[in-house]
Amino acid sequence: MHLMLSIAVVSGFMAFYTVLWRLAFGDDARNHPWTYRMARPGAIIFPLFVIFALTYAVYIDPMNDMLYRNLRLLILSLILLDDRLSLPTYAFRSVFVFTFLMVENYYLGMSSAALLLCAVAIATMCALLRYLHNVVHYNFPAILAFGLVTAVLYWFLQANLARINALAATVTYLVMVSFAFLLWKEQHVADVKRRLLQYRADVDELTGAQSFAKFRSDYGQLVAEAMRTHKPFTMAMLDIDHFKALNDKYGHLAGNAMLVQIATLLTEVAADFAPQFRLYRTGGEEFNLVFPGIDVQTVRRVMTTCWQTVRTHQFAFEGTPLQATISVGIVGLRTTENADALYKRADNNLYLSKRHGRDTITVEGTTERLSERQVASYNFAFFSQPIVGLRDGQTVRHELKLRWFDETRNRWVAPNFYDVTVPSRIMLLDRSARHLQHGHLAVNLQTEQFMRQSTAHALAQFVASNDHVDQVIVEITDRPDLPTFKEAASWYRQQGIALELDQINNVTDAASVAAYLPLVDGIKFVIPAERGNEDVVRKQVQHWTAVAQEYGLTFTLAGIETASDVVRAKEYGILLGQGNFFARPTMPQLR
Repeated sequence: MHLMLSIAVVSGFMAFYTVLWRLAFGDDARNHPWTYRMARPGAIIFPLFVIFALTYAVYIDPMNDMLYRNLRLLILSLILLDDRLSLPTYAFRSVFVFTFLMVENYYLGMSSAALLLCAVAIATMCALLRYLHNVVHYNFPAILAFGLVTAVLYWFLQANLARINALAATVTYLVMVSFAFLLWKEQHVADVKRRLLQYRADVDELTGAQSFAKFRSDYGQLVAEAMRTHKPFTMAMLDIDHFKALNDKYGHLAGNAMLVQIATLLTEVAADFAPQFRLYRTGGEEFNLVFPGIDVQTVRRVMTTCWQTVRTHQFAFEGTPLQATISVGIVGLRTTENADALYKRADNNLYLSKRHGRDTITVEGTTERLSERQVASYNFAFFSQPIVGLRDGQTVRHELKLRWFDETRNRWVAPNFYDVTVPSRIMLLDRSARHLQHGHLAVNLQTEQFMRQSTAHALAQFVASNDHVDQVIVEITDRPDLPTFKEAASWYRQQGIALELDQINNVTDAASVAAYLPLVDGIKFVIPAERGNEDVVRKQVQHWTAVAQEYGLTFTLAGIETASDVVRAKEYGILLGQGNFFARPTMPQLR
């Protein structure tokens, strides 16, 4: 009967105490100020109240004193095993336990020697429990050993208690300790699972930043707290520029690596300036940072450092160097607005940064030009299309076609402008070459770029320093005047760069290009998308094929769309073909 009553009391005590403990010390305790303020003292007062109530029960019901004293001893032990006890709190509880047991043993008539032994034992056990808390707390053999030593010291040192009764009390106490451990262990396992689920909901698994769900949970409370306390509250919203283009160009693994590295940089920089900041990943490439208690100008300095750190950092993925920039919007909480209004203003400021060309910061509606230096971005790329030998179907070379990422249409398109410098073209050329399986590449140049000797030298250096490239062919669409072309052609020939006249089909007077033909290595005829009179196209192709043979030039027929085109090209004696029939232009992918 006593044992069943003990189990019932232990179950009730632990259930109620667990609720109090979670309200006072749980992960989200501070999010509920009223219950938090009530539960903190309650978690201290409740076990003390139960201990003194059991002491009173011993006085009024001496027939069951061993039951009450075992329950009291168990509760005195349990309050030393709580999780997350600070050193001062643990010291206070230890002093209380020590004092209570020593006073009780004194009034029970314990001898001086026994009192001294008991004092040393209690002090030693309190110190060991603190030192070995993580080992003892959820380890049944350790808890049982702790319970056995506690019971033996408590019951067998009482001179007026028969040994058989002390033994019975000790066994009962060990059963109570075992049951309490099972309850505690079950609650601990449930708490661990709950925390794991909560962590997965609150933390972005990829970057380690807090999640959008956590942002929605925290944001309103943080704003309300700032308004209640009249403290500043600043929010920064940022996007990684041209992130989709990065994903398309290098693959999602590269994009994921970029997200992780940028989240780490933001955390490191912000933590140095404002340890109370919080970082959330609120979208694919979007992050929000909130700064409770920090004014706008301080956050501006923090985010300027973040911006500079990201744009100068040497990112890499599987040996491929990458670069990134961010666009930022910063706003501070106004006394007349709510959380939704603040969020909308932050979003609008981020949008202003994007409208002003990205790679910048907008603070309260004012966009800053922090640097005029333009870093390489991902809005240009070379797409490759093979040029195929018609006899054997083997790829002879790849033509690299410049593409631009149109964010309004969210896709890659052929640009109607080509304002890409030679170094940028060579950088893009290098990235493409390392991911293609063929060493012969053809590339178009603007006329102004073609006419610079430095361009020929840069291309030659690129070929010489790149193990993946054997030859570069420069395709020229708009011919300069003959003397200029002749001089430029000599530079490229000296450097081993081949030249080809592109879109020869647009030439209406064959005599106008006759003087250019000895200066080049090949010509390319592009079948028009709107073919019109097939007989006219056939005669043009045959004419230029004969011209190429006369001058000893390679002839490439581009715009091949069907198997019929291939058959006709073979009939004309054409050796090289290009077009969507063989492959559409695609971005070289990481291998």
